[in-house]
Amino acid sequence: MDWEESFHVQWIQVVKIVMTEGVYTEINVPWSEVVIANSRFNGITVAGEGAAQNGASTFELNQANAVCGMRPNVACYRYYVTMMTGYALITVALVTVMFLHLHDEIGVKAKTKREKGTKGSIPDKPNIVLLVADDMGWGDLCSYGHPTQECGEIDKMAAEGVRFTQWYSADSLCSPSRAALLTGRLPVRVGVWGESRVFETTSTGGLPKNETTIAEALKDAGYVTGMVGKWHLGINEFLPGDGRHLPHHHGFDFVGTNLPWTNHWACDESKTHMESPDPMLCFKYWNTTLVQQPFRHDNLTASFLQDSIAFIHNNKDRPFFLYFSFAHMHTDMFSAPRFRETSRRGGKASTWDGGLRVPAIAWWPGVVAPGQVSQHLVSSMDVFQTAAELAGATPPKDRIYDGKSLVPILLQKTSAVPRSKLSPSPRTLFHYCSNRLMAVRYGGYKAHFHSMELPGVNYTEFCPRGVPMADYYTSFDCYGPQTTHHDPPLLFDIDIDPGERYPLPTYEYKDVLIEILLEKLKHEIRMVPGKSQLEEGSGAVQPCCKPPFCTCNYEPYWEYG
Repeated sequence: MDWEESFHVQWIQVVKIVMTEGVYTEINVPWSEVVIANSRFNGITVAGEGAAQNGASTFELNQANAVCGMRPNVACYRYYVTMMTGYALITVALVTVMFLHLHDEIGVKAKTKREKGTKGSIPDKPNIVLLVADDMGWGDLCSYGHPTQECGEIDKMAAEGVRFTQWYSADSLCSPSRAALLTGRLPVRVGVWGESRVFETTSTGGLPKNETTIAEALKDAGYVTGMVGKWHLGINEFLPGDGRHLPHHHGFDFVGTNLPWTNHWACDESKTHMESPDPMLCFKYWNTTLVQQPFRHDNLTASFLQDSIAFIHNNKDRPFFLYFSFAHMHTDMFSAPRFRETSRRGGKASTWDGGLRVPAIAWWPGVVAPGQVSQHLVSSMDVFQTAAELAGATPPKDRIYDGKSLVPILLQKTSAVPRSKLSPSPRTLFHYCSNRLMAVRYGGYKAHFHSMELPGVNYTEFCPRGVPMADYYTSFDCYGPQTTHHDPPLLFDIDIDPGERYPLPTYEYKDVLIEILLEKLKHEIRMVPGKSQLEEGSGAVQPCCKPPFCTCNYEPYWEYG
């Protein structure tokens, strides 16, 4: 198999992508409606047939391949696969993990001694791709029961792998949830807590460098590591361009197109929310270089994808870890025409299940059996330990980890359905708002010691004609007047009452409450909060490409339809 075929087929097997109306600029070959559905298609053949139907010959496509063959670099591949992915094309979950063994499963000739894994076994050092979609709700996918959302490639992956029904994010907001995902530790331990709850553009703190990320652990085990997309774990410390908290300081060898902060509603280009984007909140980097301020949405996801493909191709002969963090669905502002009006959103910021429980899929053909539905209680923090075990990495032993390996579940070494709510040794998860312990999930039960009340808000007042007037949260302040203390705690049976609407009578569940209180006490005795990284900031570290105007565009303009 030559490099062009392997280049295409790798990404087919990773995300089963849809390509639409891209343009390879050097020879002006249009690609239109090239739909790659599954691995039985040869990638280059599908591309050729799809283009030929719309006026581009296979010969012309071979010319394009030849041009990239002479210059196999990141820029070439970015143009080569210029394309549009839409608002909800690969937005799998707040945390979705995919474990892949690409070398043998897709036919790429590997120069390593890794052997093809069989069902139930772990191949040596499999490639690991972690896709994260911001703010997707538990019920937003067809495969999770959404009554009107169309089924797509994500749902096919769920059918071909493991779909988790009890997967929890470690926090309901961006920065703390990402810190926990990458370190396997609660945000309060890591120090990503404070009144603001997330890093701002002027924050001088960031993910502490003494924390070990998945990338660092796997890098020590011989992996090459890459990252694209939303970071939101700190930017600068002393100067507006020092980048002391950016991904390359946390184990990532390759960092492509990224949003070091976030995708804010103030980045709207449609004039729906505001007249023009705010450049102080809307900026895009490539590695450590600020390339667009404010950034454009029309080629954002495409840039993430193209850089990811280049990373995979350039490292196809060695084990790699790729962290792909989408900017959508965090703020509903842009979607490609073909994906408009096909997706829905949920809420965030609270410790009710609606703020923490997310869809998640593990996909690993040939190793993970298809069609599994796991009801085990799991956390995004489990990704760290799972990846470490699969990679043969040894994380530092001088700290407490809050996650555990999911390898037994992936390899069907444990029942897909726990035998009971309280036996044997039910999993316990602790849900925080900043540094305040709000709730405890214990087996099938959940106890709220504090709760953010779900307000009876007339949303039409805040969203005239369906457009929000401002960026607001109904559940944000962890110590504010909307937070209620419960003594005794509110207790729910999550299995039969996932909406947490009907508190159980505590006098009938004293034994359960005693067990929960004991777990809470043990946890609090061992808890040593990390120094808050969110409390300090300075306007002197605000990213700005051309002071004092802070507007620039060092990328070519592309029209994506």
